[in-house]
Amino acid sequence: MADITQEGTQTGCIRVLHFVSTLSRGSGVMSVIMNYYRHIDRDKVQFDFLHFIACEDSYMEEIRELGGKIYCIDKPGSSF
Repeated sequence: MADITQEGTQTGCIRVLHFVSTLSRGSGVMSVIMNYYRHIDRDKVQFDFLHFIACEDSYMEEIRELGGKIYCIDKPGSSF
């Protein structure tokens, strides 16, 4: 089992950052990721999410309840 630091975060835990466009419940990608997230050993692996499209019907609350962190960035520009 992972140790808990004074701030309440786990040490020795692998953190995986998922870069997705949206956290919407209508996203097939998010449905698969969340299915894995609900069933993994979260003492060993923790999921975090980076997204850029906000929506009302999202997995945000569930992700936070499961211990994940959420980061929102500005939508990337299309000029490369």
